[in-house]
Amino acid sequence: MRLEKIVNMFNVAKPMSNDRLGLICSDLLEKFNKDKAAREEKDVLLEKAEKIAKQTIEQKSFPFENASNVKFPLITKAVIEFNSRVSPIICNNGEPVKIKTFGDKNAVQADDEGNPPEISPETGIFKTVQQGVIDRAKKVKDVMNWILSDVTDWESEKDRLTLVYALSGFAASKNYFDYSEGLPKSETVTPLSLYWEEGKRFYEASRKWHVVSMPVNEIIGAIRANVFIDREGFVAKLAADKEDSINLLECHCWLDLDDDGYKEPYIVVIAQDYNRILRITPRFKEDDIYLNKKGEVVKIKPREYFVFYEFMPCPDGSCYPLGLCDLLQFINEAINTNINQIIDSGTLNNLQGGFISGQARIRGGKQTFKMGEFKYIEGVGADITNSIIPLPTKEPSAVLFQLLGTLIDTGNNVAMLSDVLTGDVNPNMQPTTVLALIEQGLSGFKAILKRLNRSLKQEMRLYYDMIRENLYTLQGLHGEVAVLQNVTPEDFADDYAIIPVSDEYYSTSLEKSQRAQFFLSLAMSGNPYINGLEATTRALNILGVENAQDLIVQPQPQQPDPLAMAQLQLVQADIERKQTENRVDVFRAMLEKQRTDSETVNASVKTQSETIKRDAEAINALANAEAKEAGFDNPEYIRQAKDMSLFTNNRANEKVADYEMPIQGE
Repeated sequence: MRLEKIVNMFNVAKPMSNDRLGLICSDLLEKFNKDKAAREEKDVLLEKAEKIAKQTIEQKSFPFENASNVKFPLITKAVIEFNSRVSPIICNNGEPVKIKTFGDKNAVQADDEGNPPEISPETGIFKTVQQGVIDRAKKVKDVMNWILSDVTDWESEKDRLTLVYALSGFAASKNYFDYSEGLPKSETVTPLSLYWEEGKRFYEASRKWHVVSMPVNEIIGAIRANVFIDREGFVAKLAADKEDSINLLECHCWLDLDDDGYKEPYIVVIAQDYNRILRITPRFKEDDIYLNKKGEVVKIKPREYFVFYEFMPCPDGSCYPLGLCDLLQFINEAINTNINQIIDSGTLNNLQGGFISGQARIRGGKQTFKMGEFKYIEGVGADITNSIIPLPTKEPSAVLFQLLGTLIDTGNNVAMLSDVLTGDVNPNMQPTTVLALIEQGLSGFKAILKRLNRSLKQEMRLYYDMIRENLYTLQGLHGEVAVLQNVTPEDFADDYAIIPVSDEYYSTSLEKSQRAQFFLSLAMSGNPYINGLEATTRALNILGVENAQDLIVQPQPQQPDPLAMAQLQLVQADIERKQTENRVDVFRAMLEKQRTDSETVNASVKTQSETIKRDAEAINALANAEAKEAGFDNPEYIRQAKDMSLFTNNRANEKVADYEMPIQGE
């Protein structure tokens, strides 16, 4: 198959032979098993951490049956605390994205037709070039905020993702355009369903795997819709197995399907337990192919669908990041052991056991007592305590309890769960001291948040590209939405950026209040170099006030600045002078063209008139000669011949006069 044909195919596997598909499937499954085996140790750790985080109840038989098996919620608390801090700042006031412009903020220029720049009614000065960029960027921003926060599950998926990747150390979001709904979608990919090439970092890997559990009913529907292929009785085997769902492997890899020696990026969907390829689709477009002068492929830029979220890079440079499960699991297990030993010690000390002498004549086994109950024994009234030897036990150890406190404090420090961050603050502490402790406690958290913000930027860029490429599809299916009605492809440009609204320099509510107070003081300072309206707006946005624009009284349009008006008049005069010069040049060129055309026409007409005159004279002479030869010398014949000659000469002269027009400007 040729590359030009492959790039536009919906399912490249359809025309391929079963033998070739079988070879590709076997090779990819072998690589998947290799990549999965390389991460076996990490997967075991993830499974154990999930049990601790979910507080899974398990029976314990050591040191005795039904011994204490408490799981201290250190990891659970750390994950919940991280999620509670991050989720509100990812989507601030219902708007996940904001705009960032580039270039000179004060640059002005006339429009394409040469008209002078507009004067802004708010400022009384020229409207800058950047204001036009902001107007276009706002339209795109409104579309993205509408998609991310109103009509898709993007926000809930990010809430889930922050929980998952904080625990495991990594996760991914898979972003694609759903043509059935006409909307971009984002799907959280959990660590135990995400694998990539052994020994490589995620973005360096040449193959990435997403393990998807799909209902059989949906698979059959996809086959009937020609999304998947049915080879070698695949549907019949599904029906025979009577499974509700099966695992599919979605592999983002490189294959050489056009046999030119250069591999192309594809997405291959494999039914894992059936060794069947269901679909192969290209992961590139025509614009992503780079050729040399010979027409050979030099490079193909793959389309990326995954955005990788990394909690903390591994200090040893390993390809698998660290999460709270890696940082806290062993501390959490030590705390669990300590707590369980203290509880078991108290249980043994409270419910004692031991040995009974035969002389006591007490029936062995378990004895249960009701309140105020006494039991009969066979004895002579001797002290029965001499016949009972209890097992040696101790009360719960105070040393273990102190060790438990040390372990919990250490775990809280690692998890960034200091008292000052969780709201447990000494009321007598000075505010400046509290702020210093908060800043110190958030130092490690801010680094994690910066990595999160970097991944969010990549995801925003994917959404931006998907909306730009499918704008007409969006408008066709959701044309009634107001934010889509005025957006055009020209609004998507490179003179601005759509970035996450989350602040990578995270601050607490107290810090936000301090920043808001700073901006409000600037707004009220009366400094002529400070925009009071902008300072007030920023203060309200920092505090997260909903519909802040409704609280701000827009200033009345100012009278144009005299200096600005003078500048405008100078600009207009210069534009008018240039327009006059252009009109003069055009008029001169037109006159010159008319002069040339008139001279050419006059010369041609004169030549034609002279020819007509000569023809008329010849006719006249011929008529006279014929009259004489024929003897027609009567006066009437001669008079008519002369009249005919005179009419012909006059007509020729009139023709010359019509075409000999004077040249304008002479």
